[in-house]
This record gives sequence, structure tokens and C-alpha cells, in this order.
Amino acid sequence: MKKTILSLLATVSSISLAKANTLFNGFYLGAEGGYIQKTVTDSVLENSSGGGQTVQPGFINSSYKNKINGFVYGLMGGYGHNMNGFYLGGEVTVQDDDTTNKMKTGNLTASDGSQWPFSSEYKRGLAFGVGPRFGLIFANSMMAYGKVGLEFSRDKALHQSSGGNISSPPGSTAGSFAGSPTFTATKTKMVIVPGVGLEKAFDNILARIEYNYNPGTKLTQTANYNSGGFSNNDNQSLKYTAHIIKVGLAYQF
Repeated sequence: MKKTILSLLATVSSISLAKANTLFNGFYLGAEGGYIQKTVTDSVLENSSGGGQTVQPGFINSSYKNKINGFVYGLMGGYGHNMNGFYLGGEVTVQDDDTTNKMKTGNLTASDGSQWPFSSEYKRGLAFGVGPRFGLIFANSMMAYGKVGLEFSRDKALHQSSGGNISSPPGSTAGSFAGSPTFTATKTKMVIVPGVGLEKAFDNILARIEYNYNPGTKLTQTANYNSGGFSNNDNQSLKYTAHIIKVGLAYQF
């Protein structure tokens, strides 16, 4: 009787272990979405001339940060292999435009202390990501993992000086100055996005929660415009960083 019970326990144990070793194995495809907090830093170095004055280097040499909260969503898929509790795989992601792509306002400080209002936007296009994923499987159906994604997107930066009542521009009296045209810069950018997560396998259904940090990249441009009798040469840069928390569901084939 004792031998029979031990034999049954050994059989059940081997079946459970065999099943556990098949979890997280193979191809998967799913969707994910969550919360994003993006910080956009708008920096301007402006040289101005006019009103009988020589060029004023660094009339504006200032930056302003905007924090924007929103939602993000996309698709993910890949392949992984469970090696007796150790996981190694690769993943591809497609992230659609997030709701933090919007114009925000702020004020840049000039050398004379005046405040020059502006509006700007750093807009990421459709982001394609690829990278390895590695993890440790525990409690048979749970996995803690890390990933390093390489993301490519077609990004666009927009910046406009809003003008307004300026206290004391160089070489002129205070007054109202018109805004500049909206200047834009567009370029394909690449950024490394690390992440960590926790995944649960329900047979062929995989559920996860994941955190990503996007260290960001920046777009730069040179803009020239006239306002209030002054000729302005602006060196502009817009940079973003982002914290992202997502949940996802995938089907394992």
C-alpha cells in the first residue's frame, strides 16, 4: 500500500512538473495598455538684434518642463522558451500614439527678466520595438522578467513663441509683440527602453503587468523670425522622458 501511494505521488509530481515546463513555451500574441507620465523639456537659446542694437547673444537661454499624464496602448508578440524554470525569449511591440501627444504652454525667461510665453509639443509617432526578454519562473505558473527594448518612431517637435506684453526687450520699450510661426522638426529616432514585469500563465492565456522607463531622445532645430522690429535666431530643442505602467493579455500558441 505504501509503495502504491508513493508511486502515485511520483506520477502526479512528474505530470505536474512536465506541465509546468510547457508553460511560457512557444509563440504568443496579445494587446496591452496602461498609464504614461511624459516629461517634455523645451529649451531655447535665442540671439536677437534690431532697434539699432547689435546682436544680443543669449537674450533667451532658458528651458521649461511640462509633465503630461495620459494613456498608452498597443500590441505585443514574441517567442519564449522555458528551460527548467529559466526563461529566454524575444518580443516585438507596436505602440500607438499615446494621449500625451498634445500642445502645452509655458514661459521662457529672457536675460532682462522678461517672460516670453510659448507653446510646444513633442509627438511620438507609431513606435516599433524589438528586444530580448529573460525571466525566472516560480510557483509553477508565475514569471518575473526583465526586458531591454529598442524602439523606433517617427517623431515630430513643434514650438511657437506666443508673443504678448513684454516688459523690456533690448533696445526698445515695453510693448506687445506678435507670436512667431509654428516651427516643426521631424526625424526618425531610436531609443533603448528597459522594463521589468510579472506574468501569470493560465494554461494558454498569459496575463502581465509591466513597468517601462523611456529615457527619451530629443529633436533640435534652428528657427529665424521677426517680431516687434527684432530679428530673432532661435536654437530650439525638445526632449522627453516617460514612465509607463501597462497591463497586457496574450494567447500562447
